[in-house]
Amino acid sequence: MPLSLTLSDERRCQHCNEHVPQNFRRVYGDKHDIAHRCFACDSYIRISQGTAAGLSVHVPDPDQYSYRRREDLR
Repeated sequence: MPLSLTLSDERRCQHCNEHVPQNFRRVYGDKHDIAHRCFACDSYIRISQGTAAGLSVHVPDPDQYSYRRREDLR
């Protein structure tokens, strides 16, 4: 069964529910411009390898290692 999202759901990260700009979704999101991860909940290296598009990568997940979150670098 296909995933059905409302317009407001499409504008939010599917992982942490933060608002995600259209350009981010277009560049990093999946083929439907939906972001599965964003900079609020994931690291740049993981996003650049495809996590925002829903891909699994071999870089540790910030959910398991909170010190790897981008927000902790501020």
